[in-house]
Amino acid sequence: MRYLLAVYFCLIVLERLKAADITATLDSSDGSSGFSFRDSTSTEMAKIDSDGNFVLKGGLRLDADGVIKASAEVLIVDGRTGLGVTNPWCRLDLSAAAGAGVNIAKFGESIPIYLITAIPSIGLNAYYDSGWKFGHGSSSDYSGALQFSQDTGAFQIITSTAAGNATDAAIMSARMYIEQDGDVGIGNSSPGAKLDVSGVIHGSVVAGRWTATNHGAAGVVRYQWGTEVFNTDAAYMARTDSNYQITVYKAGYYQINVDVLQYSLADGERGDVYLRVNGGGVDLSLGYGSGQDYYKHILTDVVHLDANDTVDVQNASASANCYANGDAWSVLSISRLN
Repeated sequence: MRYLLAVYFCLIVLERLKAADITATLDSSDGSSGFSFRDSTSTEMAKIDSDGNFVLKGGLRLDADGVIKASAEVLIVDGRTGLGVTNPWCRLDLSAAAGAGVNIAKFGESIPIYLITAIPSIGLNAYYDSGWKFGHGSSSDYSGALQFSQDTGAFQIITSTAAGNATDAAIMSARMYIEQDGDVGIGNSSPGAKLDVSGVIHGSVVAGRWTATNHGAAGVVRYQWGTEVFNTDAAYMARTDSNYQITVYKAGYYQINVDVLQYSLADGERGDVYLRVNGGGVDLSLGYGSGQDYYKHILTDVVHLDANDTVDVQNASASANCYANGDAWSVLSISRLN
């Protein structure tokens, strides 16, 4: 009978435990005591201390559908997770509480990326704490950030002026600005055009220079540019038609310089030199023999050329031709301007 009463009492206790909350009181309020969960080897796998901290070894799997995920050392949440918010509206919703600072997320170890609110910014090996600091794990590395102004709608890119170590103060300098209307400033915080640069711009130079390699014949003839001093990009221009002309392959504005020494010009004879595009005259230099048998012609023009336009230089003297003796005498130069 005693055994039956004992079993009955145990059943009543179990039923009560099932139906009501269980309250347990720990000895401390400073985290020095807690509930410990151990495996069969007495290894502590999880603990809840009296400060409310939950320490877990391994993975924490939270599943709304009751399915256990087959992953280890990860946190898997089926649904929305909010950190600092009570009603998360997306898979991960982060919010910095008052007084918690403006850095709400950090990704990576040695060169971390930070999400920074209030500014707002994306810090690249840089975070904000009463000023910019080098990222945790930085070791003689540079830092930078992309900043957005909610007041003006503008972006700016900033970088540190020197390398630094973890948590050291970083001196940042703005490098590029993108205004709300699309204007871009490099070294200029108030761009007044689609691209406004403060400083010297270096780009790829497209230019060619050719010299005449034979004296040619007198009369109405084209000069032959037999020596190519340089041509920075043959995809833009090249000699064609047995070197009598230069063909331009890409449309744009070009500066053309002609420097020709005409010789064997008879006294009183008129010697003309034409700069031509597609066989039509663009510029003309007149020369007259006056007690000497040579005349220097210099032509400089800026013209718009379409793809496959041709440029040549024509002599129109009955007796004179160009003097071809190296780079200092008869030269044709073409440079692309845009």
